[in-house]
Amino acid sequence: MADDDSTKDGQWTSRNRSILELGGLVVLCLVAHGRVIDGGFHYDDLHSIVDNPHIRSLSLVPTLFTDPGTFSGLDFGEMFRPLIMLSYSLTFAVSGLEPMAFLLTNLLLHVGVVVLGFIVFCHVWHDRRPAIVAAALFAVHPINVETVAYVSSRSESFCGLFMLAAFLAHLKIRESAWPCALILLFALMCKSIAIVLVPLLWIHDGMFVRDTWQERGRRLWPLGLVVVGYLWVVAGLLSTAVLDAPVRPLTVQLMTQVKALVYYAHLLTIPWGLSVE
Repeated sequence: MADDDSTKDGQWTSRNRSILELGGLVVLCLVAHGRVIDGGFHYDDLHSIVDNPHIRSLSLVPTLFTDPGTFSGLDFGEMFRPLIMLSYSLTFAVSGLEPMAFLLTNLLLHVGVVVLGFIVFCHVWHDRRPAIVAAALFAVHPINVETVAYVSSRSESFCGLFMLAAFLAHLKIRESAWPCALILLFALMCKSIAIVLVPLLWIHDGMFVRDTWQERGRRLWPLGLVVVGYLWVVAGLLSTAVLDAPVRPLTVQLMTQVKALVYYAHLLTIPWGLSVE
């Protein structure tokens, strides 16, 4: 009987600690970013939301998944991010072009990313202390202000949320990779950077699970299939943007990315002089 009481007390204490940790993370997000809901639309918000007729009616939702041109009110603003456009359309259906509703959605997305990130960190490290520190730092880091205060940056938060959910599915549902693959598809429909989840899971399973190359291949092939299918669907758009009419030469693009990595590392450690880009 005493052992049962001790077990219940331990479970209650653990539950209370989880509630306090998650509640603390939510409070941090609200304190750090709560005022952004009084902001407005900026830069790409104008052509993607304010002047975009494709988000004005829910009857147009199917076209968001078939026509990259619905991403913008501009004739040349093609991009395939149907779930982001769906989120704009739903927000517009509820509140019209009220900036507060769009920014509140961004704020809630950031809270979701922080909370889910904490949960994933706990599963990866098996230690709550570094997980809570990492999640708290992510919650208040100045570099993340843009994802809350700039409506168009919700693509980052949506993509991150789905990537974390896919990572968690990979950790928790070991008997099948299809749930993880499905969530990866959702992430890709928010932003193509979600492709990096596949090599991240490959590295994770090699370092932490100690799976062999063959085991990782058998485990992750459904995700690879999703990526191939995604690239096939957007091949026309990618061909126009990357091959037929590149914005800049490939060598310049590669050097720009190298410079960007160094610059991003600098901003992570010294977040000074931040701007929208």
